[in-house]
Amino acid sequence: MCSVASSATPQDKIQFLSGVILLEKQTDLPGSVRVRKYLELQKLTGVSNNEGIAFVEKYRSNPEAWKKIEDSMLKTVQHKDTTKSTK
Repeated sequence: MCSVASSATPQDKIQFLSGVILLEKQTDLPGSVRVRKYLELQKLTGVSNNEGIAFVEKYRSNPEAWKKIEDSMLKTVQHKDTTKSTK
């Protein structure tokens, strides 16, 4: 599996989780392509899957703080969807 540095910022983690959401929305991609894109996402953001999970878990007991994170992820996803559709 891909080894990445653990110096990822909270914004990097939001970008990573947003990318995961976008990959999940692309149901027409073959599994091998999804895996490759997922590994590229890890490299680009510097966030491992364990760091992404830990980031989510950190906010599990704080719904108000998670809502802010979720809003930020949704803005990122919407921006990427808009950018993709204008190309």
